[in-house]
Amino acid sequence: MQFARICRWAGVAALVGALTLPAGWSVVFKDAGGAVITNSGALDPTANKLVYADVTLPNDAPPGAVDLYFRAISPTTNTADVLHDVVTVNVVRSLTLTADQSGTVVAGGSVVYSHTVTNTGNVLEGDGVLSQATIATSDSAAGFTSIVYWDKNNDGVLDAGDPVVTTLAQLTGGSNGASTAAGLDPGESARLFVQVSAAAATPDGTVDATTLSVATSGLVNGAAAPATVVVTDTTTASALGQITLVKAQALDADCDGVADSAFGTGDITTGAVPGACIRYQITATNTGGSDVNAVVVSDAIPANTTYHGTVAAATSAGTVSAPANGATGTVQANIGSLPPAQAAVVTFGVRINP
Repeated sequence: MQFARICRWAGVAALVGALTLPAGWSVVFKDAGGAVITNSGALDPTANKLVYADVTLPNDAPPGAVDLYFRAISPTTNTADVLHDVVTVNVVRSLTLTADQSGTVVAGGSVVYSHTVTNTGNVLEGDGVLSQATIATSDSAAGFTSIVYWDKNNDGVLDAGDPVVTTLAQLTGGSNGASTAAGLDPGESARLFVQVSAAAATPDGTVDATTLSVATSGLVNGAAAPATVVVTDTTTASALGQITLVKAQALDADCDGVADSAFGTGDITTGAVPGACIRYQITATNTGGSDVNAVVVSDAIPANTTYHGTVAAATSAGTVSAPANGATGTVQANIGSLPPAQAAVVTFGVRINP
């Protein structure tokens, strides 16, 4: 978040913002043309100069009033003047949940999907006091059931110590960086596992859509609850085995074909602008107990983007085909056979249309 304070200084002045800004806040002074300045320069008597004080604060800045003082001081005479501003930070309530996934399951078996819920607002959510956040799932096909676990030890694996959860208030007492208090603080995330099971008599080819939702209610400082966030896991019953797909992404701002950061399943909130590129990484894992043969992974180039071939699409197993550079179409990897617990990784890039 950013705002500008407009000031007019008279005389020769050095420009000084608040001596101690809140954590994550910053201030930059600019002239009328938008150039960054540190002093006003010499001014004749009665003359003045327009100065912008651009103040930037973090997205999770806590709500409330913050005093800011701007001072102009002459380095020759020590003459000074001070302006006092009050910035009122509004309550921002927001949750995100990532990301849709798909996989296969044998009749009588189960598959586990990993999701991340994040508090992207600036107040505590889901503590069960002012904010109530309910976690729920629903399944579209008969014979399928689902249950939600919290990765309490934050190790990325569903294990015996991970509890079943139905509210964010249950995210307490975690270890290894997991939540230690009820709910999610601003900027805090939690990993949720959705275990989808198919009945023993589930017909081969049955497709189930499991909807995971986090619904919030209650007022915080008079602010209404954020909208319900939802992801969908698509599971296909298959007699051949179980394949789980996880799609991650990373920004490639200068389109050199190299991801600028680690791949993740969350939204890219900064830098995904027209002309920039995005790298995708799709991981196919055999989570069953037998080989899965003739595995094919395909993904369509997203709308409003084109295939970016500076670094060509690749697969860690098998062969891959892709559209021509700058075209649309489908990236397809013919992986072949995947033994139990083995994974194949497919990567490719796209450019956002200018």
